[in-house]
Amino acid sequence: MSKKTPKTGPLVADPAADLAADLAGHVQVIEQDGEPRFAVVPWKDWRAIAAALEDQADADLVARSEARIAAGEETIPGEVVNAILLDGATPLAAYRKWRGLKQVDLARRAGLNQAYVSELEAGKKTPSLEALQDLAAALNLDVGLLIPPRAAGEETEAAPAAKPKAVRGKAARSKAARPKAAKRPKITKPAASATPRRTARTRKAAPKGGSKRKSG
Repeated sequence: MSKKTPKTGPLVADPAADLAADLAGHVQVIEQDGEPRFAVVPWKDWRAIAAALEDQADADLVARSEARIAAGEETIPGEVVNAILLDGATPLAAYRKWRGLKQVDLARRAGLNQAYVSELEAGKKTPSLEALQDLAAALNLDVGLLIPPRAAGEETEAAPAAKPKAVRGKAARSKAARPKAAKRPKITKPAASATPRRTARTRKAAPKGGSKRKSG
């Protein structure tokens, strides 16, 4: 009586298991105080490890996205993404059109003025947090989806500094910067002496030996 070999389904490749089998015997373990601390692998094997980790991260992301979609979470439609990134539309305008609403209908639902909503869609005004919350509730969206990319943290170029106006003719020569002359030190005159000045008469020397009298 012959034994029948049970049929098995197709083997599913396990990248992690295959990688572990390939690395067996290629890993150098460095111990410290009797405990393994470092693992040294060839560069080719390290590149294989990095690729496997990246594939696993992508697989986890796909699994989380599928779970959120299965739970009924709404995804961002491609037409909205194209309108924002390619056509330059604001998120508010892109989502309103995707919802099939007119500006007047959205303004009525959010309790806002239609002119104000029009300026927000055109990017002429920055909405307040309260207005964003009202618009998001009217569109049944998360508030963060209505924030424009630039307002969400994109770097903007600084405005160039204004160039000085050119001045011609005499005005240019008069307005040109001239070096300032050094200040001269002040010279103070000595105070007048209390002794009276000698005049020409007083400076005349008196005769030596006293005055001579004429004899009779």
